[in-house]
Amino acid sequence: MSLSVANDHASLPIAYRLYLPEVWARDPDRRRTVGVPDGIRFQTKLQIALGQIKSALQANVSPAAVLMDAGYGTDTELRDGITELGLCYVAGIQSSTSVWAPDTAPITTVAHAVVCGSAPWRRGLGDAFAIATRR
Repeated sequence: MSLSVANDHASLPIAYRLYLPEVWARDPDRRRTVGVPDGIRFQTKLQIALGQIKSALQANVSPAAVLMDAGYGTDTELRDGITELGLCYVAGIQSSTSVWAPDTAPITTVAHAVVCGSAPWRRGLGDAFAIATRR
């Protein structure tokens, strides 16, 4: 897993973390065989992603919108965690994900969503709009 910063001219990875599946994390023989250090514990991809973002903010990396593919964009807890950090995000989501702006009905089968402010996914809060919708 990685976290990168980008501007109009370049993209630079600033954090890397190898994801260790839980089955590997809980298997001492497998850990020993491949050399996983004792201090490395299982973390979900959500925990790793939020940790990388929080570390970047603590290191005074300029805050900006978080971009993520559908593998992460469908995770309500991750979207909410990013919102709680005061960041906007652009997320790829799966076609089965429902999104809606305040005071509107859900729009289903959306290709991408952009959110700034409180995440509208479950509660209908915040400013959101969907792009490239298909029905």
